Amino acid sequence: MQFIVSRLLFATLFGVTLASGCAGSTELDDDRDAALTKAIQSGMATAEIPGMLVGIWKDGSRPYVRAFGVRDKTTAQPMDTDLQMRIGSVTKTFTVMTMLQLVDENVINLDAPISEYLPSLAIKNGDRITMRMLAGMRSGLGSYTNIIFDNLPADKDKAYTPLQVAEMGIEMPTQFEPNAKFDYSNTNTILIGMAIEAKTGKKLETQIQERFAGPLKLTHTTLPIPDSLASPRSTGYTVIKGVEYDATTWNGSWGWGAGSMNSTLEEMKTWTESFVRGDRLSAATLVERNKFTDAPDEGVGVTYGLGIENDNGWLGHTGNIPGYITFAFRLPSERTTMVFMMNRSYKLQEMSAMLKEVTKIISPNNLWPDPPPQEN
Repeated sequence: MQFIVSRLLFATLFGVTLASGCAGSTELDDDRDAALTKAIQSGMATAEIPGMLVGIWKDGSRPYVRAFGVRDKTTAQPMDTDLQMRIGSVTKTFTVMTMLQLVDENVINLDAPISEYLPSLAIKNGDRITMRMLAGMRSGLGSYTNIIFDNLPADKDKAYTPLQVAEMGIEMPTQFEPNAKFDYSNTNTILIGMAIEAKTGKKLETQIQERFAGPLKLTHTTLPIPDSLASPRSTGYTVIKGVEYDATTWNGSWGWGAGSMNSTLEEMKTWTESFVRGDRLSAATLVERNKFTDAPDEGVGVTYGLGIENDNGWLGHTGNIPGYITFAFRLPSERTTMVFMMNRSYKLQEMSAMLKEVTKIISPNNLWPDPPPQEN
């Protein structure tokens, strides 16, 4: 009884919601959990994050599943591990995996040019930019989201079609010759999604449901059309030019197959583990997906494959959309999965520093990489 009372008192004092299923804890797990909670709460304070969902699962250890802080700063209602959140660019993992399955089905060729699949679009270098380059962020096409972000929050309620945002991106100046280097561009993944629909005659959201969400029983993981975030959900906060906004209901249709999906903590765990293993891909295609190249803009030493990041051994993807940030990663060498879902998108440097402190505790041989230097 004393143990239960102590844990409840700890949760009350420190604003932590503890998940059930913690019976049979070990002293080692208790020490780890206390260190994690301290590091996370310190990181939240530094990064000014109102609320956060955290899940860390390691084979042989007790799961660490927590809801920290509040879902809404006005009501002070606490976060809950079942809340739905926007997952931003983690959406790319679903879109690229759909493309890779179509590679296995001989519907799409990794080394075919995008112009073969979208001949009606006037894509600069479209006859030289391959599907592989798009998935690996090596096309040289500009990212249309730079335009979107420049017009927020004024255009927060504006709805976009995939074609509209694709045209924004391909009308921008190219950054470099195809395959010359890495540059993260959301235009790439939008074009992949459009190619998928053109070759299959089936909507991208339907493909994702039939190929992944359905088989994995991801009942709250969706690419909603029209864009929305279902309840129960967390409020999402973002800061633009020094002003904080509630971005929960902002129209995120501009993200589509590059960033418009929603999910929950437990479902992100299920998806991340399946995704990193490469379930439902052939061995040969999995090898192609996991050919990583330098991605310095994503962090010191970070590399990028086809829709998948490698952050010092942590495989997965980061998602950042106004109001929400998600980190969904698996460290295969340590059989450890880590998912963070935050309800504020702003201080990425500070969030990365928090993840480094967390990995010092759970994977000291695989620390989270330092972020790229901030531009002056």
